[in-house]
Amino acid sequence: MLRYLLLFLLFIGIYRFIVRFLLPVMKITSNVRNQMKNMQQPPSYTGANPQPKPGPRQGEYIDYEELK
Repeated sequence: MLRYLLLFLLFIGIYRFIVRFLLPVMKITSNVRNQMKNMQQPPSYTGANPQPKPGPRQGEYIDYEELK
């Protein structure tokens, strides 16, 4: 009877270790891998929202030293 109780407690401990530690670590690892893959791929622009080109500067350029 004591043997079955110890086996039961061992299985409960293994189950809790897997569910509370291993599964979250594996999920986080896969998420990080996916994010790294997405960051390494060049962005794909569909043309729906084009970037505005900067126009010519208006006004006079003032050197940093003149702003005292």
